[in-house]
Amino acid sequence: FCPSVHAEANTVINAARLGVSTIGAILYLCNNGGVAGGPCHLCRRVLLNAGLVACYYRGPNEEIVEETKDYWIGLENEWMDKRTRLQK
Repeated sequence: FCPSVHAEANTVINAARLGVSTIGAILYLCNNGGVAGGPCHLCRRVLLNAGLVACYYRGPNEEIVEETKDYWIGLENEWMDKRTRLQK
Protein backbone atom coordinates (compact mmCIF):
# COMPACT_ATOMS: atom_id res chain seq x y z
CA PHE A 1 0.00 0.00 0.00
CA CYS A 2 1.28 3.43 -0.97
CA PRO A 3 -0.61 6.44 0.42
CA SER A 4 0.89 8.88 -2.06
CA VAL A 5 -0.99 10.36 -5.01
CA HIS A 6 0.15 12.23 -8.10
CA ALA A 7 0.70 15.98 -7.76
CA GLU A 8 -2.36 16.76 -9.88
CA ALA A 9 -4.68 14.75 -7.62
CA ASN A 10 -2.99 16.15 -4.52
CA THR A 11 -3.68 19.69 -5.78
CA VAL A 12 -7.40 18.99 -6.12
CA ILE A 13 -7.55 17.20 -2.75
CA ASN A 14 -5.87 20.06 -0.92
CA ALA A 15 -8.04 22.68 -2.62
CA ALA A 16 -11.15 20.75 -1.51
CA ARG A 17 -9.81 20.42 2.03
CA LEU A 18 -9.24 24.19 2.18
CA GLY A 19 -12.56 25.05 0.55
CA VAL A 20 -10.94 26.54 -2.55
CA SER A 21 -12.83 26.19 -5.82
CA THR A 22 -10.88 24.71 -8.73
CA ILE A 23 -13.52 25.59 -11.32
CA GLY A 24 -11.81 27.49 -14.12
CA ALA A 25 -8.38 27.01 -12.53
CA ILE A 26 -5.08 26.47 -14.34
CA LEU A 27 -2.48 24.03 -13.01
CA TYR A 28 1.25 24.67 -13.34
CA LEU A 29 3.31 21.50 -12.84
CA CYS A 30 6.93 21.81 -11.81
CA ASN A 31 8.98 18.77 -12.70
CA ASN A 32 12.48 19.78 -11.64
CA GLY A 33 14.78 16.92 -12.55
CA GLY A 34 11.82 14.57 -12.76
CA VAL A 35 10.11 12.89 -15.63
CA ALA A 36 8.92 15.44 -18.16
CA GLY A 37 5.31 15.10 -19.09
CA GLY A 38 1.77 16.09 -18.47
CA PRO A 39 -1.04 14.56 -16.46
CA CYS A 40 -1.59 10.81 -16.75
CA HIS A 41 -4.88 9.28 -17.87
CA LEU A 42 -6.38 9.17 -14.37
CA CYS A 43 -5.11 12.62 -13.37
CA ARG A 44 -6.68 14.12 -16.50
CA ARG A 45 -10.01 12.73 -15.34
CA VAL A 46 -9.51 14.22 -11.87
CA LEU A 47 -8.66 17.61 -13.36
CA LEU A 48 -11.63 17.55 -15.73
CA ASN A 49 -14.06 16.59 -12.98
CA ALA A 50 -12.63 19.28 -10.68
CA GLY A 51 -13.27 21.93 -13.34
CA LEU A 52 -9.69 22.85 -14.26
CA VAL A 53 -9.32 24.32 -17.74
CA ALA A 54 -5.61 23.91 -18.50
CA CYS A 55 -2.27 22.60 -17.33
CA TYR A 56 1.22 23.87 -18.14
CA TYR A 57 4.37 21.78 -17.70
CA ARG A 58 7.90 21.41 -18.99
CA GLY A 59 8.22 19.13 -22.00
CA PRO A 60 11.05 16.73 -22.86
CA ASN A 61 13.06 19.48 -24.58
CA GLU A 62 12.54 22.01 -21.76
CA GLU A 63 9.73 23.71 -23.72
CA ILE A 64 6.58 24.84 -21.95
CA VAL A 65 3.62 22.68 -22.96
CA GLU A 66 -0.03 23.65 -22.58
CA GLU A 67 -2.80 21.06 -22.32
CA THR A 68 -6.37 22.30 -22.23
CA LYS A 69 -9.60 20.65 -21.15
CA ASP A 70 -10.58 20.31 -24.82
CA TYR A 71 -7.36 18.37 -25.46
CA TRP A 72 -8.05 16.13 -22.43
CA ILE A 73 -11.62 15.50 -23.60
CA GLY A 74 -10.27 14.55 -27.04
CA LEU A 75 -7.84 12.07 -25.46
CA GLU A 76 -10.64 10.57 -23.36
CA ASN A 77 -12.86 10.22 -26.44
CA GLU A 78 -10.04 8.46 -28.33
CA TRP A 79 -9.50 6.13 -25.37
CA MET A 80 -13.22 5.30 -25.20
CA ASP A 81 -13.37 4.69 -28.97
CA LYS A 82 -10.46 2.23 -28.74
CA ARG A 83 -12.07 0.38 -25.84
CA THR A 84 -15.38 0.19 -27.69
CA ARG A 85 -13.70 -1.26 -30.81
CA LEU A 86 -11.79 -3.83 -28.73
CA GLN A 87 -14.99 -5.03 -27.05
CA LYS A 88 -16.75 -5.74 -30.37
